Amino acid sequence: MAAPEIRPGIGGSLSFTLHEDGLPNGTEVADAGPHSISGTGSFTIDSWREGLQTLTIGGKSIPIRSGGSGLPVEVTNPGDSYSLEITGFSINENGAYTLRYKYSLHSAYQHALGADSAALGLEIVATGMKGDVATDKLTVTILDDRPIFELNTANGYNDVDDMGAITAGQTGTLGNLECNGGADGITGMTLSVNGAGAYAGALQGNGNWVFNVNGSVITLDPATGETSLAVAAGTPAGEYTYTITVTDGDGDSVTDSLRVSIEGGVPEAGGASALVFESDIHGVVGASGKVVINAGTDAAHNHANAGGDEFRLAPA
Repeated sequence: MAAPEIRPGIGGSLSFTLHEDGLPNGTEVADAGPHSISGTGSFTIDSWREGLQTLTIGGKSIPIRSGGSGLPVEVTNPGDSYSLEITGFSINENGAYTLRYKYSLHSAYQHALGADSAALGLEIVATGMKGDVATDKLTVTILDDRPIFELNTANGYNDVDDMGAITAGQTGTLGNLECNGGADGITGMTLSVNGAGAYAGALQGNGNWVFNVNGSVITLDPATGETSLAVAAGTPAGEYTYTITVTDGDGDSVTDSLRVSIEGGVPEAGGASALVFESDIHGVVGASGKVVINAGTDAAHNHANAGGDEFRLAPA
């Protein structure tokens, strides 16, 4: 007699697909759908009227000769992110067995870095009554989802060219971002300023991420998307681009930027100058002129130094 033959049953399959973006925290950006995380299936083992002696799936023994006693059988392990259960079987007069199963995804799978999917094979080993063996695989494909991190046009600045303004020494809103780590969750954030640096975000007990950049503090609340900036006193005035990269649990990352104009930075001295020439020295040499010092609104820098003498500046 020939070895048993393993094949999909009528309307059945030897493979199924699970979608991380269908999990409660999943982000439906990786594929167009459907986003199923559970289902049922079946496959057939034809014993050519001989019958089966043993059957294992994923290394687990299926009680094929017990008339269904001992079913269902869980063929995955407790620590797996998905479960597969053999729920029952039937056998027809020609010795063809139809195995029924159900499956579900209950947590995110740790995909390889950069991989959008993982195909996992559960080996099927069917042994006929005369010792002939057939093998195949029940293939489980788990599709990864990805984090979302982008400007929320409904609640924030529309794009990087639509800037707000914050005065040095004060706190203001950078913008509003849609921030979702997906099924894998957010495991890290980094920030650069004007394309330089890599400041690591610190996760707070309330779920916020905080960046300390030379005394200025950026706070991002992933739940609301609100992003604030407390500008350190003395920060030079100018336009700043803050670029944030969000990384999820299996290494997927996404980046977006926010721009702001910081006003009232460190004081700048300017105006007229006075020159003294050595050739004019015949006694007492003097010079006069005018120096303009703009202290802005930064109270922490309202003083100047000239020739070792300190001067306190009054607001203009």
